[in-house]
Amino acid sequence: MQEPTAPFEEDRQGLFRPGPARRFAPRDGRDTVDVVEPSHPVDPLAARAPAIPQARRYPTPDEDSPLEFGVATPAAADSPPADDLVAEPTEPTEPEEPAEPAVGTADRPQPQPKDSKAELPKVWHARSVLLIVLAACMMLGAVGIGTFYVLQEQADSRDPKTVVRFYVEAALNNRDSEAAGRYVCRSPELEEIESMMSWLTSWEQERNIRFQFVVSEFSETIRGDESVVDAKIQRRTSISESTPERWRFSLVNESGWRVCGAHKIE
Repeated sequence: MQEPTAPFEEDRQGLFRPGPARRFAPRDGRDTVDVVEPSHPVDPLAARAPAIPQARRYPTPDEDSPLEFGVATPAAADSPPADDLVAEPTEPTEPEEPAEPAVGTADRPQPQPKDSKAELPKVWHARSVLLIVLAACMMLGAVGIGTFYVLQEQADSRDPKTVVRFYVEAALNNRDSEAAGRYVCRSPELEEIESMMSWLTSWEQERNIRFQFVVSEFSETIRGDESVVDAKIQRRTSISESTPERWRFSLVNESGWRVCGAHKIE
């Protein structure tokens, strides 16, 4: 490979003219090539322009020469042998200190986890209060119903005619012996009316009918704690009705009027 040529050469008058090329040694281990333009002669005393570093290119296995187009390859001796590469000992590292809390948070109390066992008594206390309130409401309701029943019964038992009407409605129409017993005295004599009801019940079952009893035309006589009430009772069905029958009811005052006897007079 031929050496590159420079276009100028210094003559005796201090001018430059074309001549043989000058090659400069590499600076700082870099390959440089100085090129002077023929049309721009420069003063030899002027400072040289800085050399332009050229990029390195490593040869491929197909290339014959390690240097091509003015680019040099690094020498193999530049890298130290693998045996000389010894790992440098590392200095022991100091343990890291825990991070300090942020300013203003050191004195702040940290939230504690909730204890489910501590909340259990509160829940049971609330349930106990609720149960007590419900029990009190039920007790007051029962007392109110009982009071209303007693007052209603006393109001109904103040009038002998009203007591007879309620007794006939409970015993003959509703066939409720418990309700009828509220209007009966302690020693009643009601065999006649009870036998009549027994016969009518069997007769209803045979003919598949139902009687309704209507009480009307009351008349009463009160003598102290005793009273006599006369009334007409008529049997009715959905298709017919009977002739009214007159009945006499005997009542006594036992903290209110009560029926003690009943018999038919007509």
